Amino acid sequence: MRLFSRSKPKIKVESTKRDGFSGWLKCTHCQEMIHANELQENLNCCPKCDYHYRLTTEERIELLADEGSFEPMWDGLKAGDPLSFVDTEAYPKRLEDAEAKSGAKEAITVGICTIDGQKTALGVFNFNFMGGSMGSVVGEKLTRLMELALEKK
Repeated sequence: MRLFSRSKPKIKVESTKRDGFSGWLKCTHCQEMIHANELQENLNCCPKCDYHYRLTTEERIELLADEGSFEPMWDGLKAGDPLSFVDTEAYPKRLEDAEAKSGAKEAITVGICTIDGQKTALGVFNFNFMGGSMGSVVGEKLTRLMELALEKK
């Protein structure tokens, strides 16, 4: 599988604590000192305790898809608010905040790529966008992706 046979992507670690020694980090789970390069080589997993740090959507796609093969689809879809939903704040405000926090327009990125030369429909969730919650756009993108995959087989 391509995930194991090619060079590892450059993964930046944002969720560990820096202690002041250049390149050294303290694992937020086991508190052991690890070098950033070692963490990167281990695909963002602590080599001491196997704690898995989050990968960004882009990092996950880079790990799975053949280089340069991912073609995102339906990026223009935007969630509406037909029910005028409000809990602690209005839904449009919640979406706006999630986009500002995550840099993503939705909780999922979908597209077509190849994995080891095999054409594949790929969907990757972004937990930083409202916890990866499934709103109408996420459902629509997943449905379209599955329908396209079935059509193309």
